[in-house]
Amino acid sequence: MMIRSLSVLFFSLSFLLPLAGQQQDTLLRERAEQILKERGEVRLVFARPPEKELRELSHLLSVDRVDRDSVWAYANTQSFRFFLEKNIPWRLWLPPAATKGSATAASLQEVTAWETYPTYPQYDSVMQAFAAIHPAICRLDTFGTTV
Repeated sequence: MMIRSLSVLFFSLSFLLPLAGQQQDTLLRERAEQILKERGEVRLVFARPPEKELRELSHLLSVDRVDRDSVWAYANTQSFRFFLEKNIPWRLWLPPAATKGSATAASLQEVTAWETYPTYPQYDSVMQAFAAIHPAICRLDTFGTTV
């Protein structure tokens, strides 16, 4: 009787465990999709692949850090979909980083907080200030112009 009960339990678990893994994968992917909608990018961590695969992935993702065992990377919606096609086990790199606002800075004070993008005149002012404050190590130069 005990052996039969264990057989039924083992048989049941062999079906339930993959379903639990699939449910977890679905929840993880749904969370990633939500972050993509909110922020435009998602941060991932996955096991470090062989060097050739890592080079290929670096063309797909914005790799932030690589250590002996893991890779930390950013993906936008399109690159995330391509990454999922590779069937590489992954997890979210939390907490999600705040992304810079798409609006430009309203003042030089906002520029120096580095939370928004500076306009060209604001950026020019910051560079001129760096050159004025640190003349021994900083000078402004022009390498060319664009239209």
